[in-house]
Amino acid sequence: MSENSNSDDNVKAQRILELLTTVLSLRWGTIWWPDEDLWKQCHSHHDVKSDRVEHPGLYLRRKVSFDTLFEPIPMAIGTTRGSNKGRDTLRVKGLRASEPERVTCFRLGRRGLFLLHHFAERRETPPYRMRVYLNMDKPHLDREEEKALALLLGRQGTHGQ
Repeated sequence: MSENSNSDDNVKAQRILELLTTVLSLRWGTIWWPDEDLWKQCHSHHDVKSDRVEHPGLYLRRKVSFDTLFEPIPMAIGTTRGSNKGRDTLRVKGLRASEPERVTCFRLGRRGLFLLHHFAERRETPPYRMRVYLNMDKPHLDREEEKALALLLGRQGTHGQ
C-alpha cells in the first residue's frame, strides 16, 4: 500500500470520527439507551439473564475528540430498582416525559465500556433503531445533576475519562 493511500485512509477515518461526534452530540452528562445485549457485552457484571430491550446509560467521557473508533466510552448503568443510597449513586429524575417524578439511579461504580461504533450501529431486529440512542425526553443532566456528578466523580478520583 502506498504512503499516499495510507494518508487518504487516515483523512477519511478522521472525517468519519468528526462526523460521528458532531452528529451524535457525544458529551459528558448525556443520557443514552444502549441495547441490553450491548450492556451484556460491555459490562462485566451485567445480568446475563435479563430479557429487557434496553437500559439507560450515563455518558461519562470528558474528552470530546476521538483518535479512533475503538476508544472506550465509559457509561454508568441506570436502574429504578434496588439500592439508590450508595456513595457512588447519582439520582436523576424524569428520564421519560411520561414519568417526570420517577427517579433513575446511576451507579458510577457500575460502568460499561462502549465503543464509538456502537453509537452508529442499527438494530437488525425490532424495534429497528440505533443500538445506542439518545434519550430524547431528557438528553442531558440538568445543572444540579451535573454538579452532583462532578462531586461524585471527584470523590472517586476519576473525574470522568
